Amino acid sequence: MKLAKLLLYILVLIGIFFGGYFRGKNQPTPQPPNQLPNPNPTTSSTQLSIPEFSNSQLQNRNVYIPILMYHYIRDNIDCEKDSLGCSLSVAPEKFSEQIAWLKANGYQTANFSQIHDTKYMIQNTKKSVILTFDDGYTDFYTIAYPILRANNFTATVFMITKRIGTDGFLTESQIQELSENGIEFGSHTVSHVNMSIADESRQYYEANTSQKTLEKILGKPIISFAYPSGFNSPISLTTLKSLKYIYAVTTAEAIANLKTSNPLLLPRLRISGSLTQENFEFLVQNGYRQKSTTTTTESVVQ
Repeated sequence: MKLAKLLLYILVLIGIFFGGYFRGKNQPTPQPPNQLPNPNPTTSSTQLSIPEFSNSQLQNRNVYIPILMYHYIRDNIDCEKDSLGCSLSVAPEKFSEQIAWLKANGYQTANFSQIHDTKYMIQNTKKSVILTFDDGYTDFYTIAYPILRANNFTATVFMITKRIGTDGFLTESQIQELSENGIEFGSHTVSHVNMSIADESRQYYEANTSQKTLEKILGKPIISFAYPSGFNSPISLTTLKSLKYIYAVTTAEAIANLKTSNPLLLPRLRISGSLTQENFEFLVQNGYRQKSTTTTTESVVQ
């Protein structure tokens, strides 16, 4: 009797084992979940490392940095026919005077990769200023850059990528040359779209495509973004975060505080064509304009 029970127990175990085995053999092989395609497998902002900024290490440091906003550096503009273009254009001699004053008063230029580098920020003891140029006009290469280079200054160009190589805008080879010589590039979207009214898919396209276009040209991470005309929405911030942008600039006028400002909503100081040297100095040092400098053309946000 005991032997019969033992044999029955063994047969049950064998049945369970082989039954499970063959059921497993008949099941389809588990497949990995679907993944979104990489829009550019060869170059990705997440593959290119950026130093991690630590606010805690700078608690006792002054991290106020004026971010200046330029567009054109040119002269001979017909202000009666093009008042906006006139306002956006700083004459070369004015620009030279502004740069000379910054240098003489102890300012050094920084870019967005540098201010995100904790080591750089800790070691930096001079006053910093960030020079930004929106749109990516050819005159940055022909006029502004030689002036900057002569003063050992750098800058960030926010490029409308659809305009690369078109009349009046930087070419790919010029962008590469400038980058090799210390000029940083950021995105200004593909087509200068209004980010406050564009839907989520359009905003993603504009921010992602422009970023990947510049990364393909330069082989460097594109971590900064300038909202066209300063317009943005909550969707804009979510989109930029998802694409690993670290900084974004607006047209709100103030001196940026790297401790307290939202890094995706940094203010800038707009340098208009009619700004006098005296008022330029006041603006850089105080973050707001003297009342005498406020004009109709200067109130236009671009």
